[in-house]
Amino acid sequence: MANNGSEALEILAHVHSYAVTQALVAACHLRLFDHLDSEEGLTVQQVVSTIHTDVIATQELLNALMSLGYLEKIESKGYGKPTYRNTPQASKYLVTTSTESLYPYVMIQGQVAYPVQSNFKYAVQEGQPQVGRTFGQGKTFADIIHKDSKKAMGFFASKHALSRVFHTPVILDRSEERRVGKECRSRWSPYH
Repeated sequence: MANNGSEALEILAHVHSYAVTQALVAACHLRLFDHLDSEEGLTVQQVVSTIHTDVIATQELLNALMSLGYLEKIESKGYGKPTYRNTPQASKYLVTTSTESLYPYVMIQGQVAYPVQSNFKYAVQEGQPQVGRTFGQGKTFADIIHKDSKKAMGFFASKHALSRVFHTPVILDRSEERRVGKECRSRWSPYH
């Protein structure tokens, strides 16, 4: 049976998907899509000056996001430098002020879910959630958001973002998550 390498490429694509996700999370963390949400876009140097990053690393991030279909590169006429701007998809789902922004969901995944997933090997070996190993406290995700108001607000914002985009109410089906959500809302209410 001949092997054309497609099976190996599929495995490599899965291995590299983590880097793709990290590029997207980093761009959201830097609010890069907010800054590139214009018709004219920004040059690499303008981006660096705006978000205070390294020139070479920023160029690599912009190129990665372009190859993923989130950015467009606009070649200038004459001797000017090219600019980068969002694709319509990035403007709709990754700009923080968009009504259909998935920014909160991307951020909570980057802050909580991905760090926990880095301990997946231990979850398989031990058959236990890895929240405690990852964050040094609690046993469940609900424990973490109960103790950290920033993560709690990010969690609820992410659920609302999914609800807006998919036009479906997001229901927290576990009683512990409902309990923690109720406590978080009452604790951080502006009237409390």
